[in-house]
Amino acid sequence: MARTRNFADVIRAKLAVNPDLAESVEIDSFNADVAMRVYEARKAAGLSQKQLAELVGTQQSVISRIEDADYDGHSLKLLRRIAAALGKKLQVEFYACSTPLDTVQLETFSIDWESISIEWNANIGSLERTVLGFLAPGGTGVESNPPD
Repeated sequence: MARTRNFADVIRAKLAVNPDLAESVEIDSFNADVAMRVYEARKAAGLSQKQLAELVGTQQSVISRIEDADYDGHSLKLLRRIAAALGKKLQVEFYACSTPLDTVQLETFSIDWESISIEWNANIGSLERTVLGFLAPGGTGVESNPPD
């Protein structure tokens, strides 16, 4: 089995085997893109959220929600009003999807748990000795070997 440590490959593999997760990521990405585009256009125009809201005929909180990457209630009507207030036009585009996720060749990601466990235990042992050194009466936290 092929093995990878490339994070992007791991994510693509997870998305390929979980269509619900892939759809959720796509929706969240779309919402974040809308938020970023409104924010950047407003900033480029030198406007505050309140100023843009006044031009659009809405409340500042509405502009704040539109600029929130987690907001998913965008309406084309409001986005067109925001574009017009910024001297721009809203464009919606349909385009071909790239390779469907179910046809992507997957690579297996595996973790060498034994190596991680050995390293973890070594680090915990060192940390434990340091903490115990601090907690000991008159402890300095510095390991020392008492003379024999």
